[in-house]
Amino acid sequence: MIFSARTLEGGNRTLKAFDPLVLHIVEKLLNRRAGTQTLSFGRSLDGTRDILLVTARELIDLLAVVPAARALRKRFPLSRIHVLASERCAEVLAPRPEVFEVIPWSSQEALFSRTFLDRIRALRAHPFDLAVAIDSGDERLGRVTAALSGAKLRLGMHPEGADPLLNLVVAATISEGYRPVQSLEFLSFLGIPRESLAPSWEIPQPDQDYANRLMNLRRKGNEGWLVGVDPGPGLGGVRPSPRKLAWLVERIVASRGAVPIVLTEDPEEAGVREFHAALKSRVLDVPSRGIRDVLSFAKSCDLFLSGNTNLFHFAVGLGVPALGLFGQDEDERWIPRGRDTCRTLTWKPGTRVLETEFLDHVDAARGAEMGELPIRITLANDEEEVADPPACEDEVLEEQETEAVRTR
Repeated sequence: MIFSARTLEGGNRTLKAFDPLVLHIVEKLLNRRAGTQTLSFGRSLDGTRDILLVTARELIDLLAVVPAARALRKRFPLSRIHVLASERCAEVLAPRPEVFEVIPWSSQEALFSRTFLDRIRALRAHPFDLAVAIDSGDERLGRVTAALSGAKLRLGMHPEGADPLLNLVVAATISEGYRPVQSLEFLSFLGIPRESLAPSWEIPQPDQDYANRLMNLRRKGNEGWLVGVDPGPGLGGVRPSPRKLAWLVERIVASRGAVPIVLTEDPEEAGVREFHAALKSRVLDVPSRGIRDVLSFAKSCDLFLSGNTNLFHFAVGLGVPALGLFGQDEDERWIPRGRDTCRTLTWKPGTRVLETEFLDHVDAARGAEMGELPIRITLANDEEEVADPPACEDEVLEEQETEAVRTR
């Protein structure tokens, strides 16, 4: 579809009409800013009703979106939270009480295609008071969508403090420490406590009740504690070799009496199928209706083992004891340090893992009272010579490159 110059000029005039509001809010922000104290608009936005969060593309985005929706509803009691979401995210958000409406969205559609324009028209039919871009400044399609949504106020963060697609930009850098997603902590200037915006997750009670009943039926005759395993692709583009991951699971089963259950986003993915072919232990087979069931099953696990996957971070957010197998080049923000119920082992190709030491980490993750254990992995290419353990006691982790799901 070809746009005339008049159409484009009309769109520019519409966006330009918000400039007085931008100047007014920026002035208030500058006057109220004081050190590290939380900024507030006072009563000027208390009547905010319809808030749009743009855009939940990947499952891991929901770890920030849902806490933000909950906090925004508490800050603005009259508000209704709308979320633009991919099909997979929409499925998970459907039962959430924090979200008033989930609006299906696809990043695959060409910008300004007929389908995209039809979606924009439908979006503009909503009386949005506020649109929030949940990314850190790099997701341009989402920001274009926010700009075209018709929202009176379009808010987001950017490290440089400027974005022509928004009319209120918070200059902020990504906080240090564990950040599996770009946390929406920049919303604290609205008077929202930062701790309420931290990434987290809770399973809706009906989903958990269904999962518990199904798991109890399926576990008859399968005694032992439950270890969830996700052999899917890692967020950083790498994962442990499926064959080596299968070996580690077999060690847990043989020495700790665990019952494994495979939980992953795409059961038909090539690496997942390779893992199943390599695993000799019998797995707990529980039918799943979709990703919501997978998340509920993860909550029922006594331990979750995987690479740097979406489900690993959901397990951390759920408080499930977790053991992550991360590549040496993983971004530091992916690593959940300082959590007693979570351990991460970082490896590079050729890393030798002793069975006894690996099981120490398994025990440490399951029992927080055991305290912090040092990571004692013997690297095959260390200059210091070490004695080879018995063949049945060690395994060498290999790295398998995968198509990166997304690297922010």
